[in-house]
Amino acid sequence: MRIDSETETRIPDIFGFDVDAAGDIFVLRWYVGEGDFVVKFDAGGRFLKSFGRKGQGPGELENPHHIALGRDDRLLISDLVRDLVVEFDREGTFIGTHPLERRAGPDRAPRTHGSWGRPTRNTIWTRSI
Repeated sequence: MRIDSETETRIPDIFGFDVDAAGDIFVLRWYVGEGDFVVKFDAGGRFLKSFGRKGQGPGELENPHHIALGRDDRLLISDLVRDLVVEFDREGTFIGTHPLERRAGPDRAPRTHGSWGRPTRNTIWTRSI
């Protein structure tokens, strides 16, 4: 499938994506100095909107790494710097935050980071949202 963006630029370093019940695609991208972290496309790949700007205020993201759809197609994004899960509705409206409770992966080894600051062991979300 071809994915359009609002400009001709590519979406660099995609951390993840999820698809809601309507077929809309939510892409979590690496922050490269401008724009939002989350980009929404329709089922045909047409750009709809972006949201989740960089920052530490309500609805902002500092260092997101995971994206998932929760109950009622609510978008959940982990912000590892702030140890929060930031919740949005499918239109990008900020709903709230939840403490991120992390534990080590299946081998119970301590959580470590690789040379790029990304987790090298599986981080499991233990809170049900």
